[in-house]
Amino acid sequence: MKPQTSVSDLFHSNPKMVMASSVVSKLESKGLNDSREVSNLVVNDLKYSGDAVFHGGTVGALSTQNQLSHQSEQISISSYYENATAKSGDILTWGVQSSWNGTDFSELGNFASDKYAFVIDTGVSDSTGDLNIHPTWSKSWVDGEIWSDDLDGHGTHVAGTIAAKVNGSGVVGVAPGAMVIALQVLDENGDGYLSDVSDAINYAVNVIETNNLNLSDTVINLSLGGSYSSYLDSTIKEAADKGIRFSIAAGNEGGDVDNYSPAAAGDHANVFVVSAVNNQNMMPSFSNWDDPSGGDDIDFSAPGVGVLSLTQNGGLTSWNGTSMAAPHVAGLLLLDEGLKAGDIGTPNAGGYADPLAVIGSPTPTPAPTPTPAPSPSPA
Repeated sequence: MKPQTSVSDLFHSNPKMVMASSVVSKLESKGLNDSREVSNLVVNDLKYSGDAVFHGGTVGALSTQNQLSHQSEQISISSYYENATAKSGDILTWGVQSSWNGTDFSELGNFASDKYAFVIDTGVSDSTGDLNIHPTWSKSWVDGEIWSDDLDGHGTHVAGTIAAKVNGSGVVGVAPGAMVIALQVLDENGDGYLSDVSDAINYAVNVIETNNLNLSDTVINLSLGGSYSSYLDSTIKEAADKGIRFSIAAGNEGGDVDNYSPAAAGDHANVFVVSAVNNQNMMPSFSNWDDPSGGDDIDFSAPGVGVLSLTQNGGLTSWNGTSMAAPHVAGLLLLDEGLKAGDIGTPNAGGYADPLAVIGSPTPTPAPTPTPAPSPSPA
């Protein structure tokens, strides 16, 4: 049986896992004494930290804003893929190039505009001009905030990687133009409550079922996590049993994914857990891994180092973390071509590596061209 232990938030925090008393009081105020905390999965400025983790009752995001030159472990990103200019004029990030298997599909336009990405995170800004967001279905569980109040920026960055539009500005996403549903469960510090994450998943399931959305056109992205929780594990698998697909960050603790949720749910066929690689297809030391002897919960690797995407203020920034890897796979899951296993990455120090997620075949169908209005008949 997987242990149920608590961990502390790793987003913009000290390297040691410490549960603050303020977190406990917040949990008690919501009646969550027996729940787990979650945080985002970003890697920090001078160290690898910031996985979405559970701190004795809450959750957080899994990413990291950092300058690689300042990290204790230097990671070369000088070869393989590099950020470039797409045929559309957008920035074609190295991560999207990798996901598209080296082909620039931007000339096909917003060919994923009929798809739906549920981003359970810190919210998604509606002021970037580069995202299609469903304002009615989007929702917040954070006290005093609305779904577009992404004060942290993590959710907007994730959404940009999935679905940034082809519009000649900013970046282009893996599934350009897909409709984003922003489900805000993490606050400005990247922290939130386990119960809210579970509620957001159930809410997304209800939206999908009530509106008869095609399951092949939908995905739920979870770039957050923490210590193993049977509660969250069950919530995810109940949804996955209905055919709903998840893309989940593996976590940034540099450990076995079996000990962390929601990533431990990766033994379900519809749950895709994603480790990180740099642009030389090398797994960084922060990325969680999985020992296949106990059942392999990690399905793919994806770009998670130096990933350029949107900020909540409409700019661009590069972050590191498995939080950045998961949305690449989420985007691929939305494409009609699906995804397939590419090359196996260079293993980490423990000898573990995963196949790189890349687009399947054939080529995506171009976005439909609007039918011009007929010319008026002469009088």
